[in-house]
Amino acid sequence: MPDIEKLSIKLLGPLKVSLESGGELALSGQKPQALLAYLAAHVGQSIPRERLMELLWGDRLDAQARQSLRECLSRLRKTLGQSASHALLSDRNSVTLDAKSVDTDLRRLSALTSDEASAELSQVADLYRGDLLEGFTAREAPFDNWLRDERTRYRDLTCEALARLTARQEAADAYDEVLVSARRLLTLDPLREDAHRAIMRAHANSGKQGAALQQYQDCIDALREELNVRPEDETRLLADRIRGGVSDDKVIKSIAPTRETQAARGRKLKIAVLPFSGMTGDGENDYFVNGINEDIVTALTRNRWLSVMGHNTTMVLKGRREDMLAAARKFGARYVVDGSVRRAGRRVRITAQLIEAESGENVWAERYDRDLEDIFSVQDDITKTITATIEPELAAKEAQRVQGTATENLDAWDCYHLGLSHMYKFTKPDNAKAQELFRRAVDIDPGYSIAYARLSYAKVMSVVYFEADATPTLLDEAVELAERATQLDDLDAVGQFALGRAHLIRGEYDHSIAAFETALTLNPCLAHNHCGLGDTLAYRGDPARSLEYFDEAVNLSPHDPYRWAFMMYGSMAYLFLHRHEEAAKWAGAASRVPNSHYWATAALVSALGHLERADEATAARVKLLAQYPGFTCGFARDRLFYIREPQQIEHYIDGLAKAGIAA
Repeated sequence: MPDIEKLSIKLLGPLKVSLESGGELALSGQKPQALLAYLAAHVGQSIPRERLMELLWGDRLDAQARQSLRECLSRLRKTLGQSASHALLSDRNSVTLDAKSVDTDLRRLSALTSDEASAELSQVADLYRGDLLEGFTAREAPFDNWLRDERTRYRDLTCEALARLTARQEAADAYDEVLVSARRLLTLDPLREDAHRAIMRAHANSGKQGAALQQYQDCIDALREELNVRPEDETRLLADRIRGGVSDDKVIKSIAPTRETQAARGRKLKIAVLPFSGMTGDGENDYFVNGINEDIVTALTRNRWLSVMGHNTTMVLKGRREDMLAAARKFGARYVVDGSVRRAGRRVRITAQLIEAESGENVWAERYDRDLEDIFSVQDDITKTITATIEPELAAKEAQRVQGTATENLDAWDCYHLGLSHMYKFTKPDNAKAQELFRRAVDIDPGYSIAYARLSYAKVMSVVYFEADATPTLLDEAVELAERATQLDDLDAVGQFALGRAHLIRGEYDHSIAAFETALTLNPCLAHNHCGLGDTLAYRGDPARSLEYFDEAVNLSPHDPYRWAFMMYGSMAYLFLHRHEEAAKWAGAASRVPNSHYWATAALVSALGHLERADEATAARVKLLAQYPGFTCGFARDRLFYIREPQQIEHYIDGLAKAGIAA
């Protein structure tokens, strides 16, 4: 009988599978490699067969996909041989790689990067041989989308670990080690100015002024070529001091970034998603719970300002609430997502909560009850709803955190989130303040892509909501700012959202739709992406098609700070379709949201005018004129210049006139 051997699987860089004795196993075929890689990335977890079929054979009928999975598992067992096939466990419901029988570099990397105090961070560079499954594609969209997101996540984890290692080595005056770690960081991200500065300081403190200044020039060249921006003030100040012949180590080190400014420069908020409770040992229920966890992590990761610690890392955080929060704080997570799943027959109840790690305060909590007619449909629905709700809650909480901070002490992160809180108030003074803060954020950090996007949209809002003149200069700047955001980060859906809005008010409907479709591909859980696409479709002349997008926006994020706008734009689409009852219902709901704008009331007035409900129309008209005394039919016609179809504008104006709005 052959000896039982442990299996070693390396997923960082090209896939490499070997036995404990040293013999390497050759896996042939894309599907077997993809299947083993996915199982290895989730080692120790029971992966439902349906999930694997969806990832790799989603275009086939259920019976065909199931048979393909069986054949693929058989090929894998044959490749592993009798000495290692014991590591691959399966039953009729799920497939698992046994954690006791398999070592993976991903599991080791996750452990090292999660512990900020780890003394073994130097091993990270050795573990990271390259991107996850470097050069590999399964040519199956679900798997390749998962692989793309995971590549980004592990690269980001490695970069942050190398940055911590570099700072630790610099604090110990280990300049030769700093050079190694910082250069390794620059191979992964050539635009990391903290790494450039670390190398500059290491050379300067070793008496190599010329090498330090050459590194500064390398930094200039990289930023100019990729982003067409100049280095940050901190980098330029360091170069000036080095040119001045500063030899005092303490002076040079005084320019070294603090831990707080490093985090701000990373533009990432770390959150931990804990394994939801509800594991029963029942295969069907367990894979449902695992699926929700995994999908929430993936969906949240699409918000580029979040750094999400997923299931593999956070398994160790489960336990008493106090221990869980203490461990989350140790790992650098500011917030924790937790929840539970309970099933009774074909009914499921899912609870989710967002917790602030430092205080233990519940920021948000919700309960969802669903019928399990289609388990994957329910899983997608719950994932999108939870994710769409958590993102604006986190943004609002970050804004609260920096409220009251002295203006001179605000960094780019603080300026951005404070600007966002002003934007959400939907008043003219707050819009001006938001623009000021977003502008300051990009002045402090010229690479802050999402701040450019928000600045672009704040300018669009100033035209749409706050009577700013739609001059070519303003409209062009809105487009240019949004384009800069997408150039800085082409995977951020917020940049594409801003680009879609900027193109809309220039009447460039096809460009607007293309941007919103890209935004939805990048992040389908951002409600305002759905609303934006619906809005452009309606104003281009296709209001019937737009309704599904407004419905989705409201359903995804019913407490969103933009929710009044979702409903107001929906009411406009119903008006254009002459469906006045629905228009009045949507506009009425929009106008009751506390931060709603007078345009929501105007839509209600128009709908009620068409319905000839005189008393209600009069009350709405009085409210509208109290909100904006200068509102007239002529004013509305002038301000709705971005609507293409004249008959839509005239129908809207006709409703206003019927309700008694002056010409």
